[in-house]
Amino acid sequence: MRGRYWAGIEAGGTKWLFAVGERSGPPHCTCRIPTEDPERTVRRVAEMLAAYPLVGVGLGSFGPIGVVPERADYGVLRATPKPGWQGFPLRARLEKALGAPVRVVTDVAAAAWGELHLGSGRGLRSLAYVTVGTGVGVACVERGRFVGGGGHPELGHIFLPRAPEDEFPGVCPYHGSCWEGLASGPAVERRTGRRGEELAEDDPVWPVVAHYVAHGLLAVTYACAPERIVLGGGVGSRPIVFRLVRAQFSALLAGYTSFDAPLHAETYIVPPALGDQSGVLGALALAREEFSA
Repeated sequence: MRGRYWAGIEAGGTKWLFAVGERSGPPHCTCRIPTEDPERTVRRVAEMLAAYPLVGVGLGSFGPIGVVPERADYGVLRATPKPGWQGFPLRARLEKALGAPVRVVTDVAAAAWGELHLGSGRGLRSLAYVTVGTGVGVACVERGRFVGGGGHPELGHIFLPRAPEDEFPGVCPYHGSCWEGLASGPAVERRTGRRGEELAEDDPVWPVVAHYVAHGLLAVTYACAPERIVLGGGVGSRPIVFRLVRAQFSALLAGYTSFDAPLHAETYIVPPALGDQSGVLGALALAREEFSA
């Protein structure tokens, strides 16, 4: 049967989200399944999408994952801490199960694409999406292209100036005290002994987290100069974190940029307009752009 639908998939460490639609317009359906072992998850994906003859699929995946189409490891998961997934040829398995080609980007890149075209970045030429949650991820889009060459950016693993009197060793299994190791959801839980959603807005951990997020956003600004930064994720979207990050970012910036006009944190650092649908809707938009009926 000739395909008439496009699908977007956001593959996360704990759940997968789907959106299916025609060439344009809102998706016909959105749904989710839990992340299980690789083969079982792929089978569930095929079952969920079996009723839709597909033209193509956009996949925004957790990683690290190969994102360069010309390379043999395109769509292959790399050194992921997710048990059973390291080395799994995700793109190839999905293409076989779905009978349709798959475009692969990272989950945060899919979110950046969704926000640029459908959300907080509509009308702009460039945007950075930063998620601070289970991990820290950054993706930048510039004039219709993702910033990256040999792979995808891993700015969540840069080292940042320490917050005053912060001696926390970090939780990153590779770098310890990188941005992700100091300010991610697991870092908040290790610091406090409680999950972030259980903590009050006046908990002393939030100014520490905001210190690292603000420094990270400053690095993104000076490295990529996006017209806007969308800050999301379970930690990044906390109202107290947002307020503190904007204030600290402005202080760190000290008025120094290469932009034509002054940057105002209130309009430069914004929440995702698409909420938790940024990634899956961005993946659907990528599929529609990449594949023709």
